[in-house]
Amino acid sequence: MADWTVVVDTAACIGCGTCCEEAPESFRIDSEDVAHFIHPPGDDDEAILSAAQGCPVDAITITDDETGDQLWPEV
Repeated sequence: MADWTVVVDTAACIGCGTCCEEAPESFRIDSEDVAHFIHPPGDDDEAILSAAQGCPVDAITITDDETGDQLWPEV
């Protein structure tokens, strides 16, 4: 994975599971229907970014560790 920080806003997450479909080795839904990012992730960067982009409530934020730029959601 690129040097990214991936954060799931557990308060915003609705547990729809899109992230798990897009990046099944990097996201899990817990017993309370909340997504969590797995460290280290098992999917490639494209799948992780796709998972974040597919979240209907933008609960997944990706930040580039080198530049500090927020990659998703776009600002």
